[in-house]
Formats: sequence, C-alpha cells, structure tokens
Amino acid sequence: MSRECSWLVSCPFFQKYKHLDADEANRLKRLYCKGPYMDQCVRKLYKELHGSDSPAQMNPEGKILEDEDYEAACACECMSRKAQCG
Repeated sequence: MSRECSWLVSCPFFQKYKHLDADEANRLKRLYCKGPYMDQCVRKLYKELHGSDSPAQMNPEGKILEDEDYEAACACECMSRKAQCG
C-alpha cells in the first residue's frame, strides 16, 4: 500500500495550477505527495507550523510561481530556506 499526503486532494497549489505541465505536476506529486520527500513538502511544513495554508502560488519545493494576482511573498523565513522557523 503506497502512502499519499492527506492534503493532496485539497491542495490549493494543485487546484490552482491544474494547467501545469503534466510531467512537472506528476514529478512533484511523485516526490512530494506520494514519495520520499513527503515530509519535506514546504507547503505541508508551512501548514503544520502556521496552522494555515501557504500561498497557493508556492509549489511543494517552496518555489513561488509567477501570478498576476499575487503581490508579495510571505516574510516567513521558513519558506525561503526550507527550514522550520521560530
């Protein structure tokens, strides 16, 4: 039985970026949502640390995708250096 992130179905990133290149989406899901980096997903770490979703524009690796609706990245250092803050 394979593991799968419990937030995959409701993940704001994958909901917002349904148009993302299929190869890239599958790579991210294979590594971060169902694979060896599941516990290193920056989105998941952010939610666990702050109790709220990270910006939808942030992918599981912590990269912010360009979006005209997004004006500023969160100032939280854990997003930029992939480490726990506080």
